[in-house]
Amino acid sequence: MSLTSELRNQNSPLKKWFDSKLNDAILKLVSNHNNLMCRQQIIRPVDGTDFALVGNAVCYAVRKHLSQRANDVNWMYNTIANMGAKKLNVIPLLEKCATYTNVPEEEAYKCLLLSALEGKGRMGISNHPILQPFINGEKLFQLDKQFFNKWHPSITDAAAIIKTIPKTWQFCANGINSKIISNATFSLSNCIGGADAQIICDNRLIDVRTSAKRQPFTIDNLYQQIGYCLLDTDDMYSIRELVWYYSRQQALFTYPIEKLFRNLPRLRNEFAEMIWENYGNDDDFFNGGLDLLGRYQLYID
Repeated sequence: MSLTSELRNQNSPLKKWFDSKLNDAILKLVSNHNNLMCRQQIIRPVDGTDFALVGNAVCYAVRKHLSQRANDVNWMYNTIANMGAKKLNVIPLLEKCATYTNVPEEEAYKCLLLSALEGKGRMGISNHPILQPFINGEKLFQLDKQFFNKWHPSITDAAAIIKTIPKTWQFCANGINSKIISNATFSLSNCIGGADAQIICDNRLIDVRTSAKRQPFTIDNLYQQIGYCLLDTDDMYSIRELVWYYSRQQALFTYPIEKLFRNLPRLRNEFAEMIWENYGNDDDFFNGGLDLLGRYQLYID
């Protein structure tokens, strides 16, 4: 069970709770978001690319970029990739992949490896083939041509996206005031299968997406980010903005919290009450109620 799977399940208490909040303002927000997305040029996927691996690799590339701006050289130790590296006893590989180079293809390859390490750390699945040489003892990147040819589509695809990251994230060029929090968990995460958000940076909850669709934004995408925000019942992260980054479209969408909610603490109480009643063990822990605000503000960079 996860937040994502519960949102996909039309009969889940969580999905029904969110659907009870659906109103015209939410539908308009999603529509306007997608209308703006239609205007963006798209970096088309390369034939033969591993979509899942590339998608998570781009997320690691964003973490790496933001951590550079925050002067955080230890960012990789707070990721699920670190958990995977520990399981495989390849911490030196993790550390090498976390270093920065200005060669997009090399950065892409490193981030693909981090993506595969996260798969190992998150699900304990069988070792991804891209990791096999390093599991077998390879310590350098001196791999045979046949190996690189196999992963060339994914490397090329990820590189095309990664080289655009600095321009898209220009707003943080002058530095970041806090460390990057990867795979952030929340006060109520354990009730929803350990639900974790991709990135929190300077009070921004960031969702990284690699969809090539012209209208990729769904109501469930909105619910997911709002869900993470509501799971943070004690406001541990002081989230003030919800951000969607569309890497193939080189677009950032930012929604200020105060424009989305009338009263966030009260809505968190109502959400927590629903979670405890249906997923937790303490039915009387919280009470309250509220609705999503019918006004919002939309930005695109």
